[in-house]
Amino acid sequence: MRAIAGHGDERAIEPVCDRVRVILARQRKLRQMGGSELLLALRFLARYRDDRARAALRWVTGHRLAYLAPDEADWVRANLLTRPVGTPDPA
Repeated sequence: MRAIAGHGDERAIEPVCDRVRVILARQRKLRQMGGSELLLALRFLARYRDDRARAALRWVTGHRLAYLAPDEADWVRANLLTRPVGTPDPA
């Protein structure tokens, strides 16, 4: 995920959306703190205005907030719930 987050383009949107859905398919027992694969994927998707990316991010914000680790939830609240999906990520 780090390689895709750093070098991926719009061709990687669909695989990243699929990975987000797999990660959040069920409540996670182990919480990964700091730099999680999910957080990298969410940041990647937030860079694009593609309908698939927006749909995945709406799914996370609407149905899976409780499944996120504290740092992931903080990022989602600060970046997805306070600004429109598809605007550039400040960090």
